[in-house]
Amino acid sequence: MDAKFGKQPASRSWCSRRYIAVVTALNAAIAIVTVSAISFHFRRPAPTTRRPTAVVRHSTSQPVRSRSLDGGQSSDDALVDQASAIRVESFASVAPAEYYEILLRTSPEEIAAIALQFNELQPNSRTAAAVGMFFQAWAELDGKTALEGSFRIKDLALRRRAINCVLQSMSASVAPEAAMFLKEHPDPELSTEAQANFFDAVFSRWAEVDPAAAAIFFQELGPANDVMAVNARRNIARAWGSLDPAAALTWIDNQPGAPYSESLFDSVISGWSRSDPAAAMSYVTQHLDTAGAVDAASSVALELLNRDPQAAANWLRQLPPGEARSNAEHALASAWTERDPVSAASWAQQTDLTDEVGALFTVARVWAVQDWQGTRQWLDTLAGPARDIAIAGAVTYADVPTSESLPLAVSINNSETRLHTVRDIVETWASRDRDAAATWVLGSGLSPEEKQEILRSDIFLERNQP
Repeated sequence: MDAKFGKQPASRSWCSRRYIAVVTALNAAIAIVTVSAISFHFRRPAPTTRRPTAVVRHSTSQPVRSRSLDGGQSSDDALVDQASAIRVESFASVAPAEYYEILLRTSPEEIAAIALQFNELQPNSRTAAAVGMFFQAWAELDGKTALEGSFRIKDLALRRRAINCVLQSMSASVAPEAAMFLKEHPDPELSTEAQANFFDAVFSRWAEVDPAAAAIFFQELGPANDVMAVNARRNIARAWGSLDPAAALTWIDNQPGAPYSESLFDSVISGWSRSDPAAAMSYVTQHLDTAGAVDAASSVALELLNRDPQAAANWLRQLPPGEARSNAEHALASAWTERDPVSAASWAQQTDLTDEVGALFTVARVWAVQDWQGTRQWLDTLAGPARDIAIAGAVTYADVPTSESLPLAVSINNSETRLHTVRDIVETWASRDRDAAATWVLGSGLSPEEKQEILRSDIFLERNQP
């Protein structure tokens, strides 16, 4: 030891040696216990399989709970006992954690037997809720077996619910087996539409992990149902577009023509814009003449809205005037207004106001439905063409009292917009009270030509017909 610290007393040296010895012994003991526990975990025998009770005769209003065990009974044995005594109708009100553990420790045969209890219950809302909870849990544990079990439910509505819960809850990795099962076991009692929806759900899950394989299986399946064909192709295209847009675009070139080509192009771009919006924006800009580009531009704009609304607005300004830009502006205006009407209105006022039913009209329409008072205050800040367009959008579709909507409509400066807006309001009013609406028109400050044009509407002429 360093001389400057001096020599330590012998007693302290003995204590140190004793301390080290104790710690070493404790560590060794902990190591032995740990190894024993791990060894026990991996060598522990599986629970003894018991013959499950398909229908339980006793009832309980209490949720199934893990219980402390007496008399030397193992926890695994207790869980199996609980599995055999489960009343499935209670699943609707039991926290998932309460029975997930039981299902984890229960054999597939016992779980299947538990599922058959649903065939003994009344097909009411409580049973439907329990079916949903049970088959969701089962599908997350073993999707393929759960799908087979769902087809054994006798009641058609409950069977359809069980199958849907399985398909929506199972791992995407099970989708290939699920697709093959559905192909080999068509259910003649379920409608073609219902079975098409099952396949649609499977292809949606499958495409999440392997769209190419899903596409091959789909082509081999050769579905006769048009609804399933459209939905399945779109699900595959959207997922594939997010993973490998070049391959997805090549695939859709080999699909049937319109309307498939348009919807599939939009689906690929929609998926692509989620993973790489900049590349999707560039591609759409360069392919505006492609079938489906009009919808695809809207999909890109809406995806950008989720990330950066101003970026979406800036991109639309770069698009050349035309149908794609106009539709995308409508879509952006509607979605943006639902989230942030003030910001959406500020953007819309900078768009092309020669389109009287463009972005500004859409913002006013959506905002008025959500919040008329807020919209009314905003209208007071506008002037010129912007005010005319915004008033027309706000009062035409929103449920605004005629005492407020008509004075605003009459104040529109543009004569054509004013006539169309007033006529729409008056015709709606006349559908409830034709005489009152006609009286207002005759006493209004509208020009004689405008009054005559409105009173020539079909709803007023009907009164004079025999």
